Amino acid sequence: MQSADTGGQSYKIAKAINTYTEHEARSFIKIKDYINFPHDILFGEHDYEFVREYLLTTDIIHVHNKYRNLNGWGKLNPKARYVIHQHGRFPEGHLPQEFKDADRQRGALRVVSTLNLLNYVEFDFNRWIPAPFDVDNLLKLKSTHNTENVLIAHSPTRRDYKNTDLLIETVNRIQGLELVLIEGKTNEESLRLKAMCDITFDQMHLCYGNSGLEAMCFKQAVIAAPTDSARILINKYIDYEPYVYATPDTLYNVLLKLTNDKEYRDKCANVSFNYVKKYHDFPVVANKLINIYKSIL
Repeated sequence: MQSADTGGQSYKIAKAINTYTEHEARSFIKIKDYINFPHDILFGEHDYEFVREYLLTTDIIHVHNKYRNLNGWGKLNPKARYVIHQHGRFPEGHLPQEFKDADRQRGALRVVSTLNLLNYVEFDFNRWIPAPFDVDNLLKLKSTHNTENVLIAHSPTRRDYKNTDLLIETVNRIQGLELVLIEGKTNEESLRLKAMCDITFDQMHLCYGNSGLEAMCFKQAVIAAPTDSARILINKYIDYEPYVYATPDTLYNVLLKLTNDKEYRDKCANVSFNYVKKYHDFPVVANKLINIYKSIL
């Protein structure tokens, strides 16, 4: 359950569990935005009596980002156990007391969605729950384009936060490279546009995000620039970097090589796809979560 959607992860987790395990899960959200990720239960669209009954009988309550958000969901099963799932950095990196205490509250367990957040869970690799994707079905969306140019996708939620202006300026300097800028689109439309591209520019901070992971499912080369500390963790736990690393200073040369060297571009794309298939695919994430749920029941 979550208040605002975090990349559709609540729904995708529930779908993965329902599809690949013998257990039942439902996704509850309170707020839906223009991206329009699918959901099971949106408050205001369903009978509250049904919602209350379901929450009174569930065994595991999987909360995304904020433990205190539970206060707005009504009465919950007093015997339920909790998973608190963090998707982003806390302000200035400080752990709120509620998150620190979560492991001691009613059998709760803290987990994180990206490797750069492992410091929030004592660097326990088993508490990394990769963002789930239905990899094989997404790959079926992959399409071709009718332009001779190499297409690079970019879908910023905030231009200032995603280095969008730098990307636009750099692409304009490279002959044969064309930008597909995806803004204000639903997730379904965004996927359709991204699926026809050759490269995706994700973000140059933190860890690779949902946009980059979607592109990996399409067998695309993905450009990202995690922080130095995040790169150390990625290399430690994954043993390689599943993206093409670039900084503002190296972005031009990286894009130039990806544009002009198809063999290199395809090699990078295969590395990304093999990574997302191994760690982020629905059955992998579902089974990892079931093991976590069993550990606190």
